Amino acid sequence: MPVYMVYVCHSVSDRTQLEKYWASIGPTLKGYSVKYLAAYTPFEILEGENVEAVFLAEWPSMEAAKAWYNSPGYTAIRHLRQDNAKYTGVLVEAGAAPPEERLRNRIR
Repeated sequence: MPVYMVYVCHSVSDRTQLEKYWASIGPTLKGYSVKYLAAYTPFEILEGENVEAVFLAEWPSMEAAKAWYNSPGYTAIRHLRQDNAKYTGVLVEAGAAPPEERLRNRIR
């Protein structure tokens, strides 16, 4: 089942370091099947707090996305993003939950 990786950037403290992260991420993705759907493209906020940027990618499965996220290559650079910007990142399964299951679907 496809899984979507969504990252919302709330703030940036050091853009130079964040740009190092962006420049380093490509090689960590070699051998993984990921499709960028929206990566730092223009966006409009409809509701809620202001955000700096949005990233959306499709992975073939939850396991594939987590394998990359926990890979040695990515863990070696992840701190460049975490130390220099505030993001919220989620993995979300494709589809639509029935109303009675909504707001109870967080994987723990």
